[in-house]
Amino acid sequence: SYHYALARFTEGMMAGALVVSDMPAADYFHKKLGQFVARLDASDSDGDLVDKINWWVGHDKEAEQKALGGRRAAVEFFTQEHYAERLLTAILMNL
Repeated sequence: SYHYALARFTEGMMAGALVVSDMPAADYFHKKLGQFVARLDASDSDGDLVDKINWWVGHDKEAEQKALGGRRAAVEFFTQEHYAERLLTAILMNL
């Protein structure tokens, strides 16, 4: 199955890495971090995947800007404290 958010996205972003992947379908993730993912699609051909990756490799400044934006957004919205707050909110809403 594709399009689900994994911790590797936020962990990579928090480490300052450019995340190159398909886009998780989770709305909250998409709204907060979507613009900082160098997007691939599972339906892309092998050649398209190579072309997309090579574009990012050849455009250091754009890759660094996207990675920096991802780091800032991940730290702002996806720390363990944020996860705990969202969990408690969901629990309280279902009592």
